Amino acid sequence: MIVAILLLDSGILLWIAFTLYKKQDDLVRSFYWPALIAKLLAGLSVGWLYFSYYGQGDTISYWEDGKRVSDVIMSNPLGSLKFYWNEDASPVIVEGLNNLKPRSLFFVKISGLIALVSGSNYWMMSIIISFFSFLGSWYIFTKTISFFPGSRIASAVAFLFYPSIVFWSSGLIKESIGLAALFFLAGVFLTISNKQRVSLWEWVVTILSIWIGWNLKYYWLGVFIPVAVTSALIIMLKRRFQVLAQYDVAVWLGLFIVVFLIVTSIHPNFYPARFLEVIIQNNQEFMTLTDPVNAIHYRDLNASLSSMVLNSPQAFIAGLFRPFFWEGHNFISYAAGVENFIFLLLALMALPALKGFFKSRDRLLGLAIGSYSFLLAIFLALSTPNFGTLSRYKIGFLPFLVFLIVYKNPFIVKWSQAKSSLAGS
Repeated sequence: MIVAILLLDSGILLWIAFTLYKKQDDLVRSFYWPALIAKLLAGLSVGWLYFSYYGQGDTISYWEDGKRVSDVIMSNPLGSLKFYWNEDASPVIVEGLNNLKPRSLFFVKISGLIALVSGSNYWMMSIIISFFSFLGSWYIFTKTISFFPGSRIASAVAFLFYPSIVFWSSGLIKESIGLAALFFLAGVFLTISNKQRVSLWEWVVTILSIWIGWNLKYYWLGVFIPVAVTSALIIMLKRRFQVLAQYDVAVWLGLFIVVFLIVTSIHPNFYPARFLEVIIQNNQEFMTLTDPVNAIHYRDLNASLSSMVLNSPQAFIAGLFRPFFWEGHNFISYAAGVENFIFLLLALMALPALKGFFKSRDRLLGLAIGSYSFLLAIFLALSTPNFGTLSRYKIGFLPFLVFLIVYKNPFIVKWSQAKSSLAGS
C-alpha cells in the first residue's frame, strides 16, 4: 500500500513539474530543473542531518506529530475537524503531540495533511513540502526578472541557489512553507508596483499566503507588510503627483512609521509594552540552551529602549555576517562562516553603487529591502543569539538582500562584461 502511495505522489509531482516547465520561457528554462533538484535534495539533506547527526529536532517532532494527526483523520474524521478548528481541543483529540505552541501547532496541522497523502513517509513528506517551497522560489524568480532588466543571474543566486537559503527553506520545517508564502507576497507586490494585473488565482493565493505566513512567521510579515504597503502606496501616489518624486524617500519613511504601527498592533507580541520583553525572554531562553561559543553575547541587554539601541549595531553585524568563519566548530557552522564571508565581500563590492542610490529609478525598492533587512536583522539577532538558529531564521530577509547587493553590483557587472568580451574575441 505504501509503495503505491509513494508512486502516486511521485507521479503527481512529476506531472505538475513538467506541466510548469513547459510554460516557461526559454530564457529561464535552464535554471528550472537544477533549482528544483537542488531544492528536493536540500530537503532530504535536512532530514539526514537531523536523523543521522543530531538525532532529534523539530523536523523529527513535526513528522511524529504529523503521523499522529494523520491517524486521527483516518480513524476519527469528525474529531479531526474539531482538531483543525478548535485549538483548545487539539491536545485532547490528538494525544501525545510534541508541538503545542500556536505556530508549531499550526505547522503540525499542515504536516498532518501531508502525512495523510504520503502514507506518513518522512522522505515523501519532505519532498512534497520542498516542492511547494520551490514553487514560491520560482514565482519570485520569474517575477523579478520580468521587472528588472538584466537581473537573471542576481535573481537566480538570491532565490534559487544561495546555499543557506535553499537549505533552510526545504524539507519538513516551518521555514519551507513560511518563505514560500513570503516569496509569493513579494511577487504580488512587484506586480502591483509595476502596474500589472494580478489574476484571480494570485489574489486567492495572496490571502492564503498572508494567513499561512502570519501563523508561521508573524515577525517576518510584521515587517514585510508595512514595507510592501508603504512602497506600493508611494509608487502609486508618485504616478498621480509628480511633485512627490523629489521627496519620495522622506515621504516613504514617514508613511512607513504609520503603517508599521498599525500592522504591529495586530499581534500581542508587537505591542510596545510587550515587544521589548518578548525579545529579552526569547534571548534568555536561547542562551540557557546554547553553548557559549555558539552564541552572540550582548552587553547588559535588558528590556529597555536604551539597551536595545546600544546593542543594535552589534546585533545588525551579527544578523548579517556571523558566525565568522573562524567561529566555526562543526561542518554546519564552518559552512555558514564561509558563506557569510562571501556575503560580506559582495556587500563591500556593492558599496560604490550607493553613490547613485538617490538618482536610481529603483531607489524605493532599495529602501524597502534595506529597511526590511535592517529591522529584521537587528530584531532576530537580539532575540535569537544562537548562531545556528539565527542562520535559519534570517532567510526571511536574506534572499532580498542578496538580490540587492548582487544586482548591478559594479564588480560583478565589470566581471560579466570582461567575460563577455573574452568570449566574443
